[in-house]
Amino acid sequence: MGNLRKETLYLYVIQISNLAIPLLTLPYLTKVLGLTGLGKLGLAQTIFFLMGFLIDFGFTYSASRHVSLNKQDLEKINKIYTNVQFLRLIIYITISIILVCYMSFLKIDIQDKTTYIIAFISSFSFILIPSWFFNGLGINSTLAIFTLLFRIVTLVPIFLLINDATDYLLAFIIQNTSLLVLGVFISIYLRVKLDIRISFKLTDKNYMKEMLKDGFDAFSGSALSVVYTTGVPFIVKLSLGDASVGVYILVERVLSVLKQLFMPIIQAYYSTICLMYSKNNISEVNTINIKIVIFYTTLTVLALLFNYLFGRFLIEILFDNQQIIFPYIFISIIGQFVVGLSIVSIYGNILPSGNGYILKKVYAKWALLFCILIAMFWSLLDLSIIYTLVIGVELMIVIEATLFIRKKMRVIDA
Repeated sequence: MGNLRKETLYLYVIQISNLAIPLLTLPYLTKVLGLTGLGKLGLAQTIFFLMGFLIDFGFTYSASRHVSLNKQDLEKINKIYTNVQFLRLIIYITISIILVCYMSFLKIDIQDKTTYIIAFISSFSFILIPSWFFNGLGINSTLAIFTLLFRIVTLVPIFLLINDATDYLLAFIIQNTSLLVLGVFISIYLRVKLDIRISFKLTDKNYMKEMLKDGFDAFSGSALSVVYTTGVPFIVKLSLGDASVGVYILVERVLSVLKQLFMPIIQAYYSTICLMYSKNNISEVNTINIKIVIFYTTLTVLALLFNYLFGRFLIEILFDNQQIIFPYIFISIIGQFVVGLSIVSIYGNILPSGNGYILKKVYAKWALLFCILIAMFWSLLDLSIIYTLVIGVELMIVIEATLFIRKKMRVIDA
């Protein structure tokens, strides 16, 4: 348990350091790019992260679970690593070809089209940086250290080279293509330090099918959640325009401070929770999850209080006095707390217990309802309504996931 606390502490120290880098550049980018340019940059980054989501295919928590259960068997670990990385490469190539062909038929600005294609290319970094593997080994802090160093490297070019609203493409290149270099360093580290390697001899079609099926449960559910999470900027663009996307992206960037503080604790404990479930130590799992919820609640209360006391002042001096974002920050803080409860339900219970199959049904139901509500209120849509619908859907998922896992645990206890 001492190592877990140390890993959690390291993750938070590094995560806080990582947060300082975007916060240093965000005020400058807001001023130089304006809300419209920031919106265009945000859409490109959304495509980049969507590619990462597709490439991952749920492996972050499915394959990492296999890694956490086989830490002491290097040959088994290398087999998992080899087959999952091959699967991710195949997914990347397939999706990239489809999307590039699709983009060639779209009638959009040439600079926007170029930006999106660069997003596809840059997303290869998700293969080179196997966060799922570090998550399974319980050494996320090591990956976080490398990421911090590369964030620092990209800090100076932002201030030197980004001068007006048309430079959003260059800003995207600086922020994201450096991750390809980081990926090379990560690959070298795994090979030299941990003796982790890709070997064609370890490839196994049947094993790949097994891993693909296992990952599909987590992916299929999460894929449906994209409708009301990562896909929201596209809804905002279609209904309200680039400037509103800029508002949404700015709020999301400010809230990234809070969001990043939610993840390290669940990352640090995930592999341990998987082991506890494998031994049916349910009471210990519940103890950990309760502590995480208390921690999330404390973070939320502090964030609300901080925004109330200092929000308008900081917006004035840091974000070109874009006070339009102030009320949306309050809404987003509440939304992040609901997301935190969802994190505990899914990554602290459903996935480590091997019940990821239920996510397809849960996410499908509420994603469909979200789409119906968006269509019904389309002519009335504003950012407040969109935020409210997103929070409502997340809350329903938390309730259903919690009821499901409680029912499962009663069966085990019986």
